Amino acid sequence: MKYIWIEEERERGFAEFRRKFFWRGGRATLRITADYRYAAYIGGRLVSNAQYADLPERKSVNETDVTPFLKKGENVLYIVAAHAGEDFAVSRTMVAAVGFEILENGEVIAASDENAEGRVAANYEIGDKITSQIGYGWRYDFTAAGGPWRPGRKVETGFSEVERPVKAPTISSPLPCEVVAQGIFRYRGGKTAAERLQNAWMSTLRFSEMTGKERLTAAASGEPLRFSAAGGDGADGIFFIVDLKRETCGHLTFCVVADKPCKAAVGWGEHLADLRVRTEREGRNFACELALKAGENALDEYLYRIGCRYLCMYIESESAELVRLSVRETLYPFRLPEKHFGDRLLDKIYETGRRTLMLCAHDHYEDCPWREQALYGMDSRNQMLFGYGAFGEYELPRASLRLFADSLEKDGLIPLCAPARGRITIPSFSVYWLL
Repeated sequence: MKYIWIEEERERGFAEFRRKFFWRGGRATLRITADYRYAAYIGGRLVSNAQYADLPERKSVNETDVTPFLKKGENVLYIVAAHAGEDFAVSRTMVAAVGFEILENGEVIAASDENAEGRVAANYEIGDKITSQIGYGWRYDFTAAGGPWRPGRKVETGFSEVERPVKAPTISSPLPCEVVAQGIFRYRGGKTAAERLQNAWMSTLRFSEMTGKERLTAAASGEPLRFSAAGGDGADGIFFIVDLKRETCGHLTFCVVADKPCKAAVGWGEHLADLRVRTEREGRNFACELALKAGENALDEYLYRIGCRYLCMYIESESAELVRLSVRETLYPFRLPEKHFGDRLLDKIYETGRRTLMLCAHDHYEDCPWREQALYGMDSRNQMLFGYGAFGEYELPRASLRLFADSLEKDGLIPLCAPARGRITIPSFSVYWLL
């Protein structure tokens, strides 16, 4: 497969690509891979994402039937991709690159070649570091227009391609949620977006006062809600918090209608301890910054996964309409055989434990979808052992074990996390891996 990237040399960042192609009506398949993260669209609809965490020697290629997304004649494949430029627990940095082929009845009709165009991503920018395990997050600018498209730059990667060793995670519709708090805020400082949200002065207002509707009938209805705090008493803007009703993980999705161009931020967390979502914890930053345009601002964010129960949005305006603020839950497609133990409490414990396993499995088993998302040599052993009984599935543990084998250090020990580079090794983890 050929590989391309944009002309601009950057330590880390986002790029976007487009490739026009002609489809005659046969069965069409997209084969695609990237050094770090990507999301691919045809006709504005997501067709592939979730780059498998791998190594250059075994670069995983996703294969997707895209026939249902095509129209006869000209189509456009659009890709947005991220380059980490630094090693983290979830991945090791590689040559910045995207490679793809579209095949119709087995014949290549489009590829990442001289006919593909690219540029620095118009809307994405590098954000604050989420955690030392996950790496950098993102900012999103709805007001940016983007630069000119140019032919993609050919890249020599040295990748050795293999098929994705496990199934791709499923992506749900936006989860139902309920607005549980709303009001006005004033920022009180902070180096990161998450710190500013965490430190903000907040004053709640009644739901009916801000929306003109009754909480009991409107807070969880799923219908658009217009929040307003005219006057604001010197506040920087309005906020609202939604409850997804239980722990989940997946892709952030939102739609807000702004009265004017303004700044905003979305944060996520696992509990409400003092009114606010805990967006900053000991240097970890669970928030992204937004630049909103006047009118509708909608985003389904398919490059990153977040783990949370609560979401908050702070908008630097005295009013805005909330159409949607939720998560598209993303889970590995396990089989879920029925098991009953003749006791309601035991059944509930089993159901909760199995869901916890599911939330901690995507490309591989992982530690904590909230702050780590990484494959650990010891933690994953427990997950695998319980998973054998809960799911009767062996592809995911086999692939996880193989990632450690491929990441083996020269001293014969496995790294703390695979496929990360071995900055830290806990020797006992190598023994657990063998077991």
